[in-house]
Amino acid sequence: LIARLEQFVRLSEIDKESVTTKFRHRRITAAGRDIIHELDHADGVVVIIDGFAAQFKVKDDGKRQIVGYFHPGDLLHFGALAADEAVFGVTAFAHTTTSAIEADSFLALTSSSQSLSRAFWHLAIEQLSIAREWIVELGLGSAAQRLAHLFCEQHYRLEEVGRVNDGAFNFPLSQRDLGDTIGMTHVHVNRTLQELRGDGLIAFDGVKLRILDLVRLRRLAKFDPQYLQWRKAGRGT
Repeated sequence: LIARLEQFVRLSEIDKESVTTKFRHRRITAAGRDIIHELDHADGVVVIIDGFAAQFKVKDDGKRQIVGYFHPGDLLHFGALAADEAVFGVTAFAHTTTSAIEADSFLALTSSSQSLSRAFWHLAIEQLSIAREWIVELGLGSAAQRLAHLFCEQHYRLEEVGRVNDGAFNFPLSQRDLGDTIGMTHVHVNRTLQELRGDGLIAFDGVKLRILDLVRLRRLAKFDPQYLQWRKAGRGT
């Protein structure tokens, strides 16, 4: 979490100690289990320590829409600051470790330091920026562009937290999960994945996704990481 926050603002040793102390308790959730249940009481602000999680909403007809992916250092539930219930659920795609603090404790933490306040709000704004980009892709992208853009974004985000090795990263999603993310049936997802493989852009090895040609994949996706890069220009001292 500290490494993620320092992507936005440099923190003092006192700030780092405060964050470490507040987020000291750990909870482990197995793959396939929910970290946060829809409409459950909000336990507080939750941060990913290790693993891979996704935020989702299930409609009355049973259809699910995944609205965000979370990686180490990401906050899962800013909504706890304003609501008693979790509007969206969060599920673990992999063995995931989290830490949570009550909303009042989080507000006290951010109130204690201007640097921490700025860093956490930058993190929240980044997540909003990602959500907006997803909406654009869902509305305007072709099937191949949606998948390509998703893969480029995950590669970029995971590389920033040191989780990419030789173009490969952990991506333990089923084709149904991908379909629920980009608004396609699993049959359509399967066909599109075959196209990307056939074009020599990606390859899967178990739960590992390898980007074989990042330049061409970005060109197909029309991927511009500017919505993920703005934070660096504003990094304070």
